[in-house]
Amino acid sequence: MTTLQVKTGLFVGLNKGHVVTRRELAPRPRSRKGKTSKRTILIRNLSKEVAGMAPYEKRITELLKVGNGKDKRALKVAKRKLGTHKIAKRKKERRCPVIADFWDSVYLHAGLVVVVQLRRRSEHHLKFGIAH
Repeated sequence: MTTLQVKTGLFVGLNKGHVVTRRELAPRPRSRKGKTSKRTILIRNLSKEVAGMAPYEKRITELLKVGNGKDKRALKVAKRKLGTHKIAKRKKERRCPVIADFWDSVYLHAGLVVVVQLRRRSEHHLKFGIAH
């Protein structure tokens, strides 16, 4: 797209044309094409929470939990199931926060292992156990 130049008022030259003030137009419906609404996002999140993960998503999550270079294997599994590399990368990146939610952190303090396990994103449940 070219940037609009100020008209000179002359009928010849690069910026020829009558000098006018541009009107601000309302956004056209096509400008929001592809943008997901709040309602759609809410419904998708709710269905994910109720239905859980698909078996291939569980496998990807397990591979990412293990680590040790299994990221590439997780990407290959996702690509085989989803079809394209780009969508597979996006899926793999979305699985990473899920892993962080399951085992948020492990702390060693005064002989106690504090495991913070997230059952839901908003609720934290602490479990204490003695380190052996």
